[in-house]
Amino acid sequence: MAGQWSLSRVLLWSVIVALSVSGLLGIGVFLFAEFGDLSAKILGTTLGVSFYSLMALGGAAALEKRRAKVGALPGLAVCAVGFVYLLLFIWLELFDRGEWWKGVPILAVFAASFAQACLLSFVRLRRRLVWLGWTAHTAIFWLATLIAIMIVLESDDEWLIRAAGVLAIGDGCASLTIPILAKLGNVEQVTRRSPHSHIEITCPGCGLRKSYPVGNVKCTQCGLRLRVEVFGPTVPVEDPPFQFTVRSLLVLTFIVAAGLGLLSMRIGGVVTQWAIARSLEAVGGNPYFSSGNVYGIGFSGPEFSAFTDEHVDMLAQLPELNTIDFSNVTIADGIMRRLTRLEINQISFDEVRLPEHGLAHVRDMPALWGLAIAKTTVAERDIAALEGCRVRNLTLRETGLTDKGLARLKRWHKLSELHLGEPNITKTGLMRLKDVSTLKNLHLEIAKGDKVGKEVEKELRAALPNVDIHIHDR
Repeated sequence: MAGQWSLSRVLLWSVIVALSVSGLLGIGVFLFAEFGDLSAKILGTTLGVSFYSLMALGGAAALEKRRAKVGALPGLAVCAVGFVYLLLFIWLELFDRGEWWKGVPILAVFAASFAQACLLSFVRLRRRLVWLGWTAHTAIFWLATLIAIMIVLESDDEWLIRAAGVLAIGDGCASLTIPILAKLGNVEQVTRRSPHSHIEITCPGCGLRKSYPVGNVKCTQCGLRLRVEVFGPTVPVEDPPFQFTVRSLLVLTFIVAAGLGLLSMRIGGVVTQWAIARSLEAVGGNPYFSSGNVYGIGFSGPEFSAFTDEHVDMLAQLPELNTIDFSNVTIADGIMRRLTRLEINQISFDEVRLPEHGLAHVRDMPALWGLAIAKTTVAERDIAALEGCRVRNLTLRETGLTDKGLARLKRWHKLSELHLGEPNITKTGLMRLKDVSTLKNLHLEIAKGDKVGKEVEKELRAALPNVDIHIHDR
């Protein structure tokens, strides 16, 4: 009625008022160019009122129309909790306090999901199409759950993103198809039937008085066939709800179980890597993430002194790990020997104190193709110990290497790219690189005070005609 206030009406006015305040505040900012913390908080609050009022409208309408109470009540509860959480987040300034920010998008996603589900509940499809509604609701809440998981884990895992994309497409297609089918008339028709399903009558043939159902009947005593009909007021009677067959349930169970199994395995893998990364941070580790996987890690600082064989075993449990960087640490010989068990592709040492003959262990790394050493002592014997290794990309910067050590590279039969920044190397040593038959790229870094200057470029190009030479400042 016109004079009554319903929940939907209150929410609509909340949206109008909040949007008006937001608009006026925005206009004021543009006109007067004053946008402080208080203005930002007020704007965030009004936008929050607008968003959660709109999301709650779906649940309120479904509740008033007595549709989907199972989703309407939780949806309204999520909107209320989300709005209160947003207010606390804004006005208590929880922006930089740990993981508090994650609750804001998670609650917003679930509020929108419940609102969407409530709106779809207004369409009652024919029995043969009810599965479409089930599909839409399943996709809606699985998508919300998956997004929440990715937010909590701060994961950009490729498979989780792919799964979210598939669910989003299913959600969108089903949500668009349902109202279209309603427009085309593929909705459940409500029939009207008599409230009397049985009536007591006397058989005109034998006089037996008995209760008979409405429709065609037969007297149990004399066998007379009768037709029973009732004329009078009727009541609306909806068709029986849709029910799955046993076969459909088995197929659906298998699909859901397979999907849950794959998803749980992937989430379990991401959680395991996250736990390992946190453990390695305690010993100076800085993990690099890509698509939810740890693809590299750097170690530095005094915390590395607590690094043990157990931590090397943790590194071995990271399936996508391919890069390890060590900076300003001391590595024991036992650790270097144990690192050879890892299937990594690149390793670097920057201002690292290595044990005597420690670099020799690099040769035993089965998948290594990139080696970078900077401000770490490298002797001629170290280069000799690595002869025949699989390294294709080598970087040497300020390691104290001399011409004799550089000459040893001719036995590195896989070396194709060399980055060199060594102040003790002379023109004679550089010319010996012509003996490295596999070399294709040379990046020479020269600084003031080096024994060789940029004028060597012309002679180098003549001596190494098949090598692409680049000279840079160091």
